[in-house]
This record gives sequence, structure tokens and C-alpha cells, in this order.
Amino acid sequence: MFAQGSLDNFTAMRRAGRSATLIMRPWTHTNWQHVVGDVNFGFAAHYEFTGMRGRVHNLQFDWFARTLGEGAAPEPDTGTVLLFVMGANQWREETEWPL
Repeated sequence: MFAQGSLDNFTAMRRAGRSATLIMRPWTHTNWQHVVGDVNFGFAAHYEFTGMRGRVHNLQFDWFARTLGEGAAPEPDTGTVLLFVMGANQWREETEWPL
């Protein structure tokens, strides 16, 4: 139910010339695991991981360091789109949205 707002915010930030990163994965609002309803997307979809980019917490901490902290974050904001492809159960990294 919140996916469209995330997509709209990402595209608005990019149109405004601001850097933004979009992460889309099969989560529910209260279940942060890799199972949604009767579907198990495998451990690769677990909330802690973003495929090739490592732990989602690291991306969040880097964002806080860039946005609120003093100095540079450990990793620069690359403005990427990280998508979990359901069915294939694998991560995909893109540079823009919509694809």
C-alpha cells in the first residue's frame, strides 16, 4: 500500500536533481521476513539484505551519515534502484525508474 508513494518520492527527487536510492522488495508492513502470505521468496529477500549491496541497515546508516551527520558517509549515494524480482527470486540493480 505504500509502494506508489515510494516510487513517487524517488522520481520527484530525481526530477529535482537530488540524489535518491529506491529499494523495492517483497515485504509486508509487519512481517520483515522473506515469507509473504503463502509465498517464500527465499533468504535472498530477507529484510537485512539487498543482494549485491549487502545489508539494508548499512544503506540506511550511510544515508543518515550523509544527510544528518558531519563529513562523508562510508559509501556515496549512487542514486540506484534496487529491485527484488519475484518469481526469479533475485536482486537487480538499475539506474533509473521507471525502467
